[in-house]
Amino acid sequence: MFETTRTKGQTYVIATGVAHAPWDWCGPDSTGLGYNKNKPNMISLFAHIGKKHLTNLQRSRAYLLIDQSHEGYQTEWLWAWFHNNCETYNIPPKQIIYVTGNLDSKDQYDLWANDRLPENKMLVVPYPHFETAISNILNNNITRYPSFDQHIQYKESNKNSIKTYSALQKRPRAHRAWFFKHLHDANLLEHGINSMNTFTHKDTFYEGKIMTDSEYESVIQHLPLLPPNNTGLKNFANHDCGQYLTMFNEQIMLDTWLTVISEASFGDSEHECFLSEKTFKPIACYHPFIIAGNKNSLYRLKELGYKTFSPFINESYDKLNTWPRMEAITKEISRITHMSFNDKIEWLHNIKPILDHNYKLFKSRSSRSSSTYLNTITEYIDTGKTNV
Repeated sequence: MFETTRTKGQTYVIATGVAHAPWDWCGPDSTGLGYNKNKPNMISLFAHIGKKHLTNLQRSRAYLLIDQSHEGYQTEWLWAWFHNNCETYNIPPKQIIYVTGNLDSKDQYDLWANDRLPENKMLVVPYPHFETAISNILNNNITRYPSFDQHIQYKESNKNSIKTYSALQKRPRAHRAWFFKHLHDANLLEHGINSMNTFTHKDTFYEGKIMTDSEYESVIQHLPLLPPNNTGLKNFANHDCGQYLTMFNEQIMLDTWLTVISEASFGDSEHECFLSEKTFKPIACYHPFIIAGNKNSLYRLKELGYKTFSPFINESYDKLNTWPRMEAITKEISRITHMSFNDKIEWLHNIKPILDHNYKLFKSRSSRSSSTYLNTITEYIDTGKTNV
């Protein structure tokens, strides 16, 4: 089915990858949804479908697979855009397969579709692309990353220099600026390994708030804050993130008790749940973590089969709205900071079964194993389902 050749009359898949966010690749539909004023001449993605492929889509002899799994960006008009284009081009929606890194997408689409009762539905597949990508790296370099015993031995041998947490923030997104401010205001910067590039005052506008002049000045004086020189994170101040995707920062994990994962998105207004490579690297390195990301990030991670760290970490933050969530995360970092060294060693030992479980599961999720998500698509096509 996914081969480049097919026999006459065989159902096939037209696969295309799309980058970044829907407003960068959709193009306007007949009602104007998807229009991007920065790209006024862009046409609908559907307008690029050749006549032969379009005919086969219309006759249910082909499927259009749109892969946005590298990102999780979501917009409220996306589902209507898909269905409007299906109507315009006379394509049954069941012939559309949309794969996205937004782990909330299927629930969001089902809610939208159920409210409108379309005759048939697309297949929406939430896919954490970076789980597989980072697992492949782990399996290729398995002896490189620290084990649980190495964490214990290293921390006991360097007890006076171990920091509570690491929070590596590179691209200066607005929610990261505010999270850095929270760490600063709670006097936690000295207890962690932090990084943060500089940002402008206007960059702090987020979820209806902007820093005051005095708040901004108190924070910006610490920036840029670069990672330790021995981590290999060269040229950190530039905005090219590609070279850092495959860096695990294993020494930083040895030097800290937990990772605070500053994800690519955070606020409720973004309407997504996206887990990037940042979430899976600590799992590969036996490191506890807090996800400073979207609401329900831990919930989605547990749906994938992983365990999280309650009651050893207060994870009530996961269900809170934007600003209470940021405050709760900061409060929990502070609580762990004030634990004694012996309490932290005991705390880490208590977490070991969770770390073991997650490591073994993650190691199994490489491309060498059968993909649950690919199986979902294959089954959908092979059985001709119209309501998944």
